[in-house]
Amino acid sequence: MVPVIEYVYTFKVRLLHNSSARETLLLSEWVGMGDRLRYCCLKAAVRQVTLDTWMELLVSSAALSKKEMRNNLSERLIDFLYGLQPVQYQDAMDKIQTTWIQAINDHDIVVRAVFALIKNVRLVGFWRNLLDALTTWLKRRFDSPQLPSLRTIHQHFAKDWEPYVELSRVECFTNTPTAVPVPLHVALFEFGDFVLQACINATQSSPLLWRIIRRTSPYFFSEDSEVVMSSEALDGDPEFWIRGHLIVKYQPADQGGAVVTEETQIKYQHCRDHPRTEGWVHYEDPQHNYYRRTICTVSGKLFLWGDPICSLYHQLLQTTLFYCAPGNKDSDVGDILTVSEMQQLPVETLVLVLCSDHLRIPEGERTLLRCLNKMIFGLNVYHLGPDAQLPRSHSGAVEDVTRLYRSVRWCFIPLDNIIQTLRWTPRTLKLYEIVVESLRNSNGCHKRQRPFGWRKHRDAYMTNETNLSEFEIEAGDLHLAPAEVTERTRPSPALWSL
Repeated sequence: MVPVIEYVYTFKVRLLHNSSARETLLLSEWVGMGDRLRYCCLKAAVRQVTLDTWMELLVSSAALSKKEMRNNLSERLIDFLYGLQPVQYQDAMDKIQTTWIQAINDHDIVVRAVFALIKNVRLVGFWRNLLDALTTWLKRRFDSPQLPSLRTIHQHFAKDWEPYVELSRVECFTNTPTAVPVPLHVALFEFGDFVLQACINATQSSPLLWRIIRRTSPYFFSEDSEVVMSSEALDGDPEFWIRGHLIVKYQPADQGGAVVTEETQIKYQHCRDHPRTEGWVHYEDPQHNYYRRTICTVSGKLFLWGDPICSLYHQLLQTTLFYCAPGNKDSDVGDILTVSEMQQLPVETLVLVLCSDHLRIPEGERTLLRCLNKMIFGLNVYHLGPDAQLPRSHSGAVEDVTRLYRSVRWCFIPLDNIIQTLRWTPRTLKLYEIVVESLRNSNGCHKRQRPFGWRKHRDAYMTNETNLSEFEIEAGDLHLAPAEVTERTRPSPALWSL
């Protein structure tokens, strides 16, 4: 009480003790004191922060009216999280009350806090709690009892581009002589006022580079970096995050024409709080030997989120969706709980989650297909006898069901499981065409993240279970292929006579 009375009469804070700072803060909040006294109390309390008081102090810091004070205190609290050790994760899960996040109105503090909690408390159960808290925060933000789809949330922040794009095959080449190589700038993808650009320059030590740059930048055709000096320069820009995976194929000079394949992760954050240089980023390890001709192809997938909150929500979904059941439950119970979670999500959200390379699924794609079949045909679909009616009736619009099946990576599913699903599906779903398209698509054969708890020697995506020829032959022999495909692949009478 003494510091509060002192501040009322002198507008100074001199008698505040660290041991009583938290109690003084509670009193000053109850009385309705201004930012200055509360900030002094918070500064002292943050120095002695513990897991028990971390969330309470974050909420109090976010309630200050001055942004500079809020940012200063929240940065100190977030720094505390980066000092946590793995042995403290369970304690953090028990003591950090994630539900309080819904009381924070400052968008930037929520983004930084959720990002730090994901990164520094690496427990699936904690991430589930964090997902529930972020869902509640988003419902408050959009003033809706039902959370909009992830695509709708993205478009609230960025209407000029879609949140997900696939680059099937972008060719980058020039006809310049080997002796006179020139830098080649290639626009891999354009979105809004920005471009994902690649640069190929055989004369440099790292000739495969990428960057995000404005269309109007004077450095668009230059290898020089565009330096953003202050956050004011980004005031008119959306705060977008990019997460993606690209595959680059090229021919090194010393490989005798052999094609080398490199993979790279795209991670980019365009935020006012952290201005950055729009410079070039390596595609791959510069220790490799490089090519002399500027020829390569680029393919891959990109998530271009219009706001960091979309990326965080997507990340929490893709790491927890298939881990909502306790670890000691059998697969049937786990499937029921997972299907229930999937049914609660809007279809557009579910499709964006299932398309991700970072989606973690116990046992891999066969678990995903099993859960989708139970969601579409009913939970008892695998327990019906062989005399049950075929094809089976399905729930959901045809367009929605086909979008969900397109997200499956069919090459990692045993052929028998594919044929079983093909028997169940009516021709209106065009599952045969979906499987063929996936088996032909290089993006559809990329491995996802290993399931939690799996070591490198035990990989759910170790081998391709099915290839295109096997599927077409088996489906044709069982008369499950469309009639026009069967006619096209049937040998002509002239061939039979040979």
